Amino acid sequence: MGIAIVIGIVLIVLVITTLKNIFKTLVSIFLILVVLSALFMFFLVKDVRDFGQGINNNGNIYLLKEGDEVLTGFRMEGINLSNAASFSGKELDRFTKDMEDQKLDSILDKDYKIFIIDQSAFNDTNSLDPDSVIEYLKSKESEYEPSESTMDPKAFAFSMLVIFNLKNDPLYLFKEFKNNNLIIYPETFMFKVLKFTMKEKNEE
Repeated sequence: MGIAIVIGIVLIVLVITTLKNIFKTLVSIFLILVVLSALFMFFLVKDVRDFGQGINNNGNIYLLKEGDEVLTGFRMEGINLSNAASFSGKELDRFTKDMEDQKLDSILDKDYKIFIIDQSAFNDTNSLDPDSVIEYLKSKESEYEPSESTMDPKAFAFSMLVIFNLKNDPLYLFKEFKNNNLIIYPETFMFKVLKFTMKEKNEE
């Protein structure tokens, strides 16, 4: 009888000790998850804020592509067409080669972002027919070499498409990135997260 009581007490102590250890482990895991979630949100919110400030306060390059070919493009400080500048035909050819060689750093130079937009990233609206503009941009005309005071007509037409969509939908770039119609370089934290969620969703 005495041995049975001792064994019972030992078993109870072992069960309580085991439960305590499990509880401590669960609490530790929970705290780690809370810290990781807080860090994740911190970097995500910071990246979103930095992106908003960066795109508005720095130079960005916008390129229109069809397949692997760069059709036209322009560089713009913030979201202000008054300071937009187009690229020459030779520069566009170099950009096409740099894209093929995955040397986007060569295109970026000292600017903040490169936005490589696919021709399918523009939707019809009541006030704009992007298909007509795209057909014009794809047309083979004599090469136009922009000067400091003028802008290539094709680049200007493309810039109007971009500005129109940015003004009408602040999330335009995010949506087209999600639709695989846009390459953003360099890809920062939030875009890597968005790409991961897109991959997970496609695998379901």
